[in-house]
Amino acid sequence: MNTTLTAIDLSNNRLGDLGAKFIADVLNVNTTLKSITMRLNKIGDAGVSVIAEALKVNNTLKKIDFYSNNIGGDGAAQIAEALKVNMTLTGLILGSNAIGDAGAKNLADMLKVNTTLT
Repeated sequence: MNTTLTAIDLSNNRLGDLGAKFIADVLNVNTTLKSITMRLNKIGDAGVSVIAEALKVNNTLKKIDFYSNNIGGDGAAQIAEALKVNMTLTGLILGSNAIGDAGAKNLADMLKVNTTLT
């Protein structure tokens, strides 16, 4: 396992939900990665849900960027649940997704509990 990489940009690589699962597998065990950018990768609710599960146990990642994927309200709810537990992530980018009103409410509720996002 890599023990030196601290940032990676995987933008515009068509990762999709399957690729997101592979990223989640890495986040479950990685102890050095601090920033991951996954813009424009067609990651949907299923993919972001497995990453959200990994965020519950990962305690090194500081920033995650999901700009312009296919994340909807269910995916936003999964991220919100994970960030009620994860207290190391300081930056989250979800711009240009379709989280909708319900997803926004879940994220807002999470912010009442999470004290590390800036």
